[in-house]
Amino acid sequence: KPLNSADARSELGWDNDKIYFLFGFSDYFRREIKGLDIALNIFEKFKKKYSQKCILNIFLYMNKDILKNKNINILGNIDNPNMLKLLYSASNLLLNPSRLESFGQIALESLACGTPILINKNTGTNDLIMSKEMGFVLNNEKELDLESLITWFNQNCLTNNKKLIHKKIKENFSMEKVGQEYLKLIKDIFKEA
Repeated sequence: KPLNSADARSELGWDNDKIYFLFGFSDYFRREIKGLDIALNIFEKFKKKYSQKCILNIFLYMNKDILKNKNINILGNIDNPNMLKLLYSASNLLLNPSRLESFGQIALESLACGTPILINKNTGTNDLIMSKEMGFVLNNEKELDLESLITWFNQNCLTNNKKLIHKKIKENFSMEKVGQEYLKLIKDIFKEA
């Protein structure tokens, strides 16, 4: 459930006049699969466009010296669901450009908190985006359409669509909805047997 962005930022000690990106994964050795290089590339492009207003927060334990960028914060491993809710709610956009993703737990958590996501085409996370407000799909990671991405970002990530995004996720991915779909599938399987 989304928190008010300003309240979440206040609790985290973040500025309201900055643009916050979030990236997270569980294993630094899987950085290629999870698209850390793509996320860093996109962040650098946004930083050029919006000057020093952009901050990238990465949750995972890794050495900050690897990145050598003062606008990137390494938050370490975050196991506390309330802290994750604060981070998602306070951020403008989750960068989740995995090259291989079966479902996308982090992406779903972000959307449940009302924060849009950026994903790679042809991954399991594509199923989570049901409208333009919810996410941006990279069609080609090597040829980024920066103009389209910036336009989409300005229309969807700097406004407060959090309640709308949360509502769409709840309608389609709540425990009740998933449970109903699972029971229907089981009934259909046994009906055919």
